[in-house]
Amino acid sequence: MRGGWISELLGAVEEELRRAVSLLPPFLFEMASYHLEGGGKRLRPLLCLLSCEGVGGSWRKALPAAAAVELVHNFSLVHDDIQDRSPKRRGKPAVWTIWGAEQGINCGDALLSLAFLMLSRGARERDLPSHFAARASEKLASAVISLCRGQALDISFEGRADVSEEEYREMAELKTSSLFACALELGALAGGEEREEVLEDLRDFGTLFGLAFQIFNDLEGVWGKEEDLKRKKKTLPVIYGLGSPLGGEIRGILMREGELSQNEIGRLRELLDASGARGYTGKVAEKLLEEAERKLRNLPLSAGAKEKLEEVLRIWRGRD
Repeated sequence: MRGGWISELLGAVEEELRRAVSLLPPFLFEMASYHLEGGGKRLRPLLCLLSCEGVGGSWRKALPAAAAVELVHNFSLVHDDIQDRSPKRRGKPAVWTIWGAEQGINCGDALLSLAFLMLSRGARERDLPSHFAARASEKLASAVISLCRGQALDISFEGRADVSEEEYREMAELKTSSLFACALELGALAGGEEREEVLEDLRDFGTLFGLAFQIFNDLEGVWGKEEDLKRKKKTLPVIYGLGSPLGGEIRGILMREGELSQNEIGRLRELLDASGARGYTGKVAEKLLEEAERKLRNLPLSAGAKEKLEEVLRIWRGRD
């Protein structure tokens, strides 16, 4: 993402993340810094800051919450790489491939713990209401539980060929949307918003955006990177293909033992293309983005913050 105001906000987020990891002891600091440096779109913290601004607060007050959300996201990525045995993350060796799976787990645990530390410290340092830390921590903890439930479902799908779209959507809402929604809620709380109906509307917007985000990633996981196919993940294109007339051959490839070969991955892509999975998945993602845009237009946020959030959606649609 680029642009003057985006660069300013993301620069502030990077500074807050550096401040956060500086609280870790040396060995954990080394691993956490390595994982965080130069990577990620920082989309969740950006939503957090804009939500705070949208309800009338200074976005700087939400920086600890924005960092906390990003730390939770990265905790999940470090553990995800270990669970999937993924050798790379953001184009460079994953933490566990350098320090080992056991130390990678320690790194992820440290990032998760640091997130809650940032909420409590940030409440004091940014002069937020006394109840902010407790309420924000409760919401973040609930989002972490949802994320873990979603990851558990995603892993359980890998050995199945009968995953429904309804099951997929539940998994994606838990694994991805929950943290999008939480980021928006925490930003609003940092900005002084207390009305539950406003927080609920923000959650709904985050859920729609998070689903669209996940489904666009599903497209990349089939026709961009190949890790999802290699691990036989039941992403939306795969689920659609399994339900098509070509589903028998697709199922036969997916149910073979071990990781798929390059030839099998190539054939699976051909079958998914022929089934219409790419077009269907793209339409679903676009529809969700349109729903998110409609939801955003009706949110009780400042005009300036809405414009910025609309720009984020436009940039995301263009994958800039």
